[in-house]
Amino acid sequence: MYAAWYAIQLAKWAGAKVVTTVSWDAKAAHARAAGADIVINYRNENVVERIRAEVGGVDRIVDVDFGKNLPVSAAVLNPHGAITCYASTSVREPVFLYNDLLRLNISVRPVFVYTMSDAAKAQAHADIAQWVREAKPIFAIAGRFSLAEVVQAHLTVERGEKIGHVLLTPL
Repeated sequence: MYAAWYAIQLAKWAGAKVVTTVSWDAKAAHARAAGADIVINYRNENVVERIRAEVGGVDRIVDVDFGKNLPVSAAVLNPHGAITCYASTSVREPVFLYNDLLRLNISVRPVFVYTMSDAAKAQAHADIAQWVREAKPIFAIAGRFSLAEVVQAHLTVERGEKIGHVLLTPL
């Protein structure tokens, strides 16, 4: 949820109305704290119906699991919309109906920071620095542990129940 946490804040800073999906109530509260306008629990709500009812459709999607989410994305994306994705772990070889996406004239933009051009990285750094100066972002800290507590820090991460970063501090 870290990427979503920061994506929500960046989108709000840019003036967007933010719709996000979550898998449990604690993440819903976390998304609202980041500034999300509409939070949908995909485990107990129909995401497509809710988005259509609330906003009609969306112009931009930041996706954490492209292949898995593609059916929903295609159903809610407005014409000329865009999907920016940085992972597709659940469905590594997505299959889609080309004509459905063709009619929408959408763009799909995979992003892999390690192969971005130097110019793109420099622009990202400049934009993030401006956001930090202007927006006063909120950083999500799930816990702070001393180096002597490194085992507890690892267990906190491994349990998968934390929301936010786990920080190690000097002894």
